[in-house]
Amino acid sequence: MIRNFLLALLLLAVVFLYWSDGLLDAAYYKMSAICHKEKCVSKPVPDFITIEIENGSSMDIPRVVKALSCKTNVNEEADSEVCQESFVMFDEINMKALDALKKAHSLYPEVNTVCFRSFGGSTTAGLQIAQYIETNTFNTCMSGTVKLSPEYDSRVSKVASGENNFCHSTCPFVLLAGEKRYAIGDQFKIKVHRPGVKYCVGNEDHKVDVFKLRFFNDFQTMAAMVSPEDTKPVQRFYDKAISHPYSEEDLLPVLFEELITNRVFTEVKR
Repeated sequence: MIRNFLLALLLLAVVFLYWSDGLLDAAYYKMSAICHKEKCVSKPVPDFITIEIENGSSMDIPRVVKALSCKTNVNEEADSEVCQESFVMFDEINMKALDALKKAHSLYPEVNTVCFRSFGGSTTAGLQIAQYIETNTFNTCMSGTVKLSPEYDSRVSKVASGENNFCHSTCPFVLLAGEKRYAIGDQFKIKVHRPGVKYCVGNEDHKVDVFKLRFFNDFQTMAAMVSPEDTKPVQRFYDKAISHPYSEEDLLPVLFEELITNRVFTEVKR
């Protein structure tokens, strides 16, 4: 009885936080948790992330680094590559990612493109990152390969590369804020769903589909950042995203042809 009452109060708190402007991140970080056998433990949000590199080793890097975003497989000849000097945003879309982008921009002001390798995250943080990209007239991109080196960014300790780039959930809508939006090859994945939040009570995992609580417009605001001639095709992409129920496991893949038709990308580099 008491447990059900507490759960009801928690759900009411979720509703209130989503209806209250500026409090989405509070809801996301305080209610996002991992469920253990006995209790829920909130996830820390570190400044650095750990990535897997060659030979089974790993490396800690900032959430945003200067790198090369390339079309080709890492083993192909360098003279056949199509590459773009860029900032690469790794991991979760959150306020730490925004801080990391600002830091990278201050260190390397000549870079004007932001690429992504992110599974998504907070829509409120995503909107602020999108606004920063728009304000600074950055381009955005997706690529098949990311190449890291101390030569590109002094904060990176080793030469490394990674494939299987992806941009899911909130991430594609941040990508839309780019002045130009480059598809560097087509060896990457983009998946969408409408907004939601995951939290846990006791040892049980719960999630709430935001669309069921109210019409949530951060995605729409990000989709509207494109140029006027792209508004109608991008609206189709937006409609596709909000048609798919919130799920962290079952996201809706978007075909490369759809991304081009719906003007998610304005230029393909092959």
